[in-house]
Amino acid sequence: PRVEILPFVGRQAELERILQSSSSQKLILIEGEPGIGKTRLAEDFLQKAGGLPLSGAARELERSLPYQPLIEALRSLTARSDWKALVAFLHDRLPSLWIREAAHLLPELGESETRPLPLADAEESRLWEGVHRLLEALAEIEPVRLFLDDLQWADRSTLGLLGYLVRHSEAARLLILTTAREVPPRSPLAALVGTLTREDRLERILLERLQERDIVALTRRLSPAYAYPLAEWLGPASEGNPYVLAELVRYAR
Repeated sequence: PRVEILPFVGRQAELERILQSSSSQKLILIEGEPGIGKTRLAEDFLQKAGGLPLSGAARELERSLPYQPLIEALRSLTARSDWKALVAFLHDRLPSLWIREAAHLLPELGESETRPLPLADAEESRLWEGVHRLLEALAEIEPVRLFLDDLQWADRSTLGLLGYLVRHSEAARLLILTTAREVPPRSPLAALVGTLTREDRLERILLERLQERDIVALTRRLSPAYAYPLAEWLGPASEGNPYVLAELVRYAR
């Protein structure tokens, strides 16, 4: 059977509570060390939450490329079977001004303007509003679930646009879910986190290493007869890191 390294059922319930009870839009940030299960928790939650998923990831070697995580998330729309109908709906729903602005990140919309990045302040403000209007239009079809992974590698433009979306979007129709390792002090991400915290627009969920009881609960499912000896080996060897623990189980098998 498949190894399940997800002793975060309470965290799933916490995400559902945030989604259902937030009266104002908030950025949800899942934090933890590499291999702790941030992406897994987010993806499992999004699968259960339904709606329109838009997923992108920031990458260390691409952090100099403006908006790259959001471009990846928006471009996932083009893989939909109803993409052509979706484009027709957006052109019918949005003024051409906002289509042109959003097309700067998603040229497949058509009517894109060729402006080199980075943009001047006035141009960037129009781009942010264009993306905001695009997501609002998409949310008329079904609730939008925007997921950006590894936010510690995101560029300043992406982080600025995220803050803009949090402040201007309707909570019930747009969920913004992100993951990050420990937030570096005095970094662009730290500035975003600090600002949204002061405005009460941030929900932080910290994932920690597995405790002894978590590992025992897992080994009882893997090998009921030898649960405790297995836990005594897996605990110290993995140091409670779910990714390492999963690899050790595969090795043992």
